[in-house]
Amino acid sequence: MNKNNLLANREEVVIAGIGNGGLAALLWADTIKASTKGKVKLLIDGGVWENSLNQKTQAPVFENRMKMLDKLFLNGKSILNTKCQAAHNDDISKCFYAS
Repeated sequence: MNKNNLLANREEVVIAGIGNGGLAALLWADTIKASTKGKVKLLIDGGVWENSLNQKTQAPVFENRMKMLDKLFLNGKSILNTKCQAAHNDDISKCFYAS
């Protein structure tokens, strides 16, 4: 999108996602915002998960899944939201929460 100058001069950019797409929208938001002069709005539906406890182990379900994804796929590599990663380098799974 940057190569074809699709973002730079937009008045407004809307990033939207549902479910996992909502999570992707969160991760891309800062990168897209840095690529445009216009307002950036984020519209997420169902991209926020409750970090409930496993009834047997009392471990946080979503948080543990994100830690597993980090180990399997990222393994210390950068994610799109470098600002969040810098703030939570000890636990990158926190970057997968809207808060």
